[in-house]
Amino acid sequence: MLLNKATDYGMRVMVDLASQPPTAKTVAGEIAERQQIPPAFLSKVLVRLRQANLVRTYRGATGGAHLARLPEKINLLEAVEAMQGLIVLNECNIEYPPCPLKGSCPISPIWREAKDNLEDLLRRTTLADLLKTA
Repeated sequence: MLLNKATDYGMRVMVDLASQPPTAKTVAGEIAERQQIPPAFLSKVLVRLRQANLVRTYRGATGGAHLARLPEKINLLEAVEAMQGLIVLNECNIEYPPCPLKGSCPISPIWREAKDNLEDLLRRTTLADLLKTA
């Protein structure tokens, strides 16, 4: 599985905001500079994160962004899915269209277990956990 650039940027934005005081509004230009994200791309990332209720954004001279919840209340799975959608390692693990080999393919359960393990790790890891290792 390859995370797309938007997901990578989204994760950087979330960690950046998690490192700020909880209600402090961080200006997008500062995030872009610190995280080396093109400003035009950053605005698209912030829109997705806002739509997923992970970030709050404010316009105007006193505008900026901050996390919608405390870092310990936001897990990485939420952030990845907000940017990229559901995690899929192989088409056989998607319900539609059903795989013609469903039930007889020996590798399908391995893909499902790998996906489940990745989701579990991301679900258990919060933004606060990442800040502890930085």
